[in-house]
Amino acid sequence: DDAADLITELDQDRRLHVLSLMPAGKQAKVRALLGYNSDSAGGLMTTDFIAVPEDATVAQAVAAVRAADVPEQVAAEVFVLDGEQRWTGSVPLVTLVQHGDETRIAELIEPGQPSLHPDDDFPEVALRMADFNLTCAPVVDDDNHIIGAITVDDVLEAMLPDSWRRRAEAEGD
Repeated sequence: DDAADLITELDQDRRLHVLSLMPAGKQAKVRALLGYNSDSAGGLMTTDFIAVPEDATVAQAVAAVRAADVPEQVAAEVFVLDGEQRWTGSVPLVTLVQHGDETRIAELIEPGQPSLHPDDDFPEVALRMADFNLTCAPVVDDDNHIIGAITVDDVLEAMLPDSWRRRAEAEGD
């Protein structure tokens, strides 16, 4: 999502050149993110997340977290998928650590968990994450397939005025 943000700041002519220099996998992710309004859930999300099938055990879910190359904030939540690869819920990493290795992850899903849609606007994203005290939320398509995740860090960054961000960058130099 940071790469997509940076590319949107480039002139149109330079965007294609910069995209062409990226590895194919990263290029596809960035192109997907560029298709969303920057003030929507789709524009705020990262396409990196951790998901396991609902019949997975805690040990398998923890192994997936260990193997994942995702930011720490995203690794704090493991998304659970049914046999059709649809999101059925989420389990915080701390909950996994508190249960035995053979516990089925589906048993740990709390009912009534919210998800976000890529077209949700920023106020809706911020309110839902605040109302449900979410640190990481799934973004799902119309068929309930996960397409990304939004962390509370993404929301906080979007809330900061540009002048604060520039000040922090200048102090870091």
